[in-house]
Amino acid sequence: MDNKNNKQVGGKKKIEAGGAIGAVGGIIFSNLIQPYIKEFVNAIVNKLDYQIKNSKDGKITIPDMCQPDFPLDVETVVSLLEDKKFITATVPLQLKDANSKYKDCINNQVVGTSPKQGKRVELESIIKVRYITQEVIDASIKIFEDEEKAKAELKEQKAIEKQERRDHRKEKVSEVTDKARNTIGHIFKKGDFNDEQE
Repeated sequence: MDNKNNKQVGGKKKIEAGGAIGAVGGIIFSNLIQPYIKEFVNAIVNKLDYQIKNSKDGKITIPDMCQPDFPLDVETVVSLLEDKKFITATVPLQLKDANSKYKDCINNQVVGTSPKQGKRVELESIIKVRYITQEVIDASIKIFEDEEKAKAELKEQKAIEKQERRDHRKEKVSEVTDKARNTIGHIFKKGDFNDEQE
C-alpha cells in the first residue's frame, strides 16, 4: 500500500485520502464520503472503543464494515483499524472474483475482512481487508447484464411457447367444434331427408 499520504496525527498513523476535510473518532475522511457514512464510521469507532475499554480477555468482536448501504473505502477502514492498533493487510479482489452481487459497489469499497465480522480477535492482531477495484466492478456489471439478458430471453421464450400452446388449443377446439357442427348438420340433413321421404 502506498504510504506517501500517511500522516502522524496525535502520535498515531493516519491515512489521508486526497482532499481530506475532517475527522470523526480520529479517522480522516475524504471529501467524497457522504455525511451518513461518517455517522456509520463513528458508530463503528464507538463500538470498538467500548469493546477495547471493557475487554477482559484482550479480545474484541470485529464489527460489520461491509454494509451495502454504507460503502466504506479501503483507506477509511484501514485508517480506522490502524487507529485501534490493529495491523492491516489490504487484498484487492481478483478479476476471477467478479460477481453480479458487486455491480453496485464503488471503486476501492471494502467487501470483506478476514477474520470476518462477528469473529473475536486479539487486540493488535492482523486483519486482512478485502476491497474491490473498478476493473472487478466493471466485470461484475457485465456478468449482471448477461444474467439479466439471459433471464429476459428465457422469459420471452416461455411467453412464445405459452402463446404457441394457446394457439394449438384454439386450433384443436376449433377443429372439434367444426367436426361437431358438421356432424350435427349432417344429422339434421339426414333427418330432413327422412321426413321428405315419408
